[in-house]
Amino acid sequence: IIVVSLATVIFASFFKVTVDKSLFTSDWGEISIYFAIRFVVLPVAVYFLLSLINPFYAVVTYFIMVLPSAVSSPAFSAMNEGSVPLALKILIFTNFITIVTIPILSKLVLTQKLEIDSLHIFLMMVYTVVVPFVFYLPLRNVMVIKNAISKNNPLITALGLMVIFVFSTSKNREIILTDPYKVFIYAAISALI
Repeated sequence: IIVVSLATVIFASFFKVTVDKSLFTSDWGEISIYFAIRFVVLPVAVYFLLSLINPFYAVVTYFIMVLPSAVSSPAFSAMNEGSVPLALKILIFTNFITIVTIPILSKLVLTQKLEIDSLHIFLMMVYTVVVPFVFYLPLRNVMVIKNAISKNNPLITALGLMVIFVFSTSKNREIILTDPYKVFIYAAISALI
């Protein structure tokens, strides 16, 4: 249910992006440098630094940092007078390239701390990024669907995230109910990080 909810949120978010030829024809030098620093160098460096202090937070922070760019990146770029086309390119590029880089990098970096199932991570990325994109492609020009999803995108996102939160919380309810103070402390520390 969590994977389906996440895939639905990502599917709806594709309707915010205009996919055309110009999206794939320029800025690749800048995007490659950004990707290397943001999704490889920084997560690995922060992981190794934090692992000296707290291995748990090192792993959690690593996974937060290797996740692809958020679908709101172009909106924030527009609000701050940035390059919206570049933000869109980074959004699409990072969502697809992390399908490969997250499993490989995780296997290389985290094998000493965790047993990493790279195939499982890869399949989850395919289910949550590639499958929604494949469904999006034929539907992007169907105006009824495009308008309905575009109009209700905030609702679709909110409901999807709500389902993810409810199922994640219920799956971990024993831990939460056993020591809520500890959960609160971890949540506060995570929010600060």
